Amino acid sequence: MCRHAVVGYLRRVIGRLLPVTSICDASAPRSGAGARLVNLVVDPVAAFRGIAHDPSWRLAFLAAIGIRFGSLFVFYRPTVAPIKVLGGLLFQILTVVPTVLLSSLVVWFAARGRRINVAWATVFSILTHVYVAFTLATVAFASVAGALLTEAGDVNLRNPPFTNLSSLVGGTE
Repeated sequence: MCRHAVVGYLRRVIGRLLPVTSICDASAPRSGAGARLVNLVVDPVAAFRGIAHDPSWRLAFLAAIGIRFGSLFVFYRPTVAPIKVLGGLLFQILTVVPTVLLSSLVVWFAARGRRINVAWATVFSILTHVYVAFTLATVAFASVAGALLTEAGDVNLRNPPFTNLSSLVGGTE
């Protein structure tokens, strides 16, 4: 069987199984940026429906920064000084921007390589929303893991074991 026939068959099967996930569905109801963020948790398919017609990414980007920055205060309880807050916020921005930009570029070039005509703004918006969902899942997982951690299993946040290999070799911290 020809490779192109297999790809075409898989597209038809996926299209039948997931018809609402098309990013170019013109009949999809439009939702605002806030509703799209809520739908990431409540109804993920609805969050991406119609994104090609309204590729808003700014609120999702701010949400990703806010979630990451807020989780630092929740988990680590740092001393709050204005310079530390600004530095922490700048650090979050400088780590999120390259991640979302590079992943968007990879997806956009991959789509272009497959001759799929998709706008850059649409790809960037999708990847920004995926990043928010990933950040929410990561924070939720860390919260559950932290809640289940026993007192004997406390980790020194200033010297975590995965960054200090001498504790593995020597058996002590």
